[in-house]
Amino acid sequence: MPCLNKINHTIQHGDTLYKLSKMYNTTVDQILIENPYLNPYNLQIGSVVSFCSDNFSSMPSMRAQEPVMPPPAPRPVAPPVAQPAPQPRGNPMNYESEIINDNLPRNQFVSNLTASNMQRNPQSMSSINSNMQRNPMVDLTNNSITGTSCTLPCKSQINLITDMNFAWERHVEWVRAFLISVADNLQDIDISKARALQTPIAIANVFRKYYGDEIANSLKDLLTEHVSIGGDIIVGSKNGSDVSELNAKWYRNADKLADYLSSINLYYNKEELRKMLYNHLDLESKMVSARLKKDYAGDVKAADNVVAEALDMSRYLAEGIIKQFPNMF
Repeated sequence: MPCLNKINHTIQHGDTLYKLSKMYNTTVDQILIENPYLNPYNLQIGSVVSFCSDNFSSMPSMRAQEPVMPPPAPRPVAPPVAQPAPQPRGNPMNYESEIINDNLPRNQFVSNLTASNMQRNPQSMSSINSNMQRNPMVDLTNNSITGTSCTLPCKSQINLITDMNFAWERHVEWVRAFLISVADNLQDIDISKARALQTPIAIANVFRKYYGDEIANSLKDLLTEHVSIGGDIIVGSKNGSDVSELNAKWYRNADKLADYLSSINLYYNKEELRKMLYNHLDLESKMVSARLKKDYAGDVKAADNVVAEALDMSRYLAEGIIKQFPNMF
């Protein structure tokens, strides 16, 4: 029998079939019967779910609070798996494969991140807490990651977040190393500059898996321009030169980065990206100024702010990838 009174609901962040069944006074089975195209394991934000009001007696009750979800069934505890012996890190100058070959303890954290392991091994909490600070999208209170319905361990998501954070931290680290070399007239200026110019490769490689070589290489070129201009500003400022034109070029590059990133992912807002990138440049400029003035306390404070802002930007970029490619997580 055709439905005489149909109600449409647009899927929003945080929606689940259980939540919708309570909201519309129906059942999960009935929702699936009325929406046979629906994938219950991958609800897409913006898609429409239809409810036939002929099948229930009252309109949805829009409660101020979320319905209480039933507790999940306990998972069977798997026997401990022996960790493989650490592998050699390979050629330390092979920056093209940095994300793949960098065998860091962070991977051990990912493989053991389950509630049962945390309960059985409370001594590991300090390591987990340290990694959670580096991965702010992971929420242990509700066993989910922002914008998704995946439950822990969500290894693929945590790998993305950790790799993105790691790549941006290395970017800040090596730009700062070059700044210190220039400011203090160290003999490693050329080496540290060359290493700083390799950090865009690691960032682009995080995107490569999802977008392919063409987009990743274009992003790498824009980020390399960002680092190169920043290096010229450091040297020019050290020598007392006028760097106003370089600064203008630096911000134009930020505009291009915001334009390009927003063009490849609909979850990236161009103005939000522009704001974050401008803030990144502002904070790096303060770090450069403080170091060159030998204001070491101000330099350290500015460096901390650069790292914090870079991780905020890293989180935003990782979230956008997870939302754009939910089937890959």
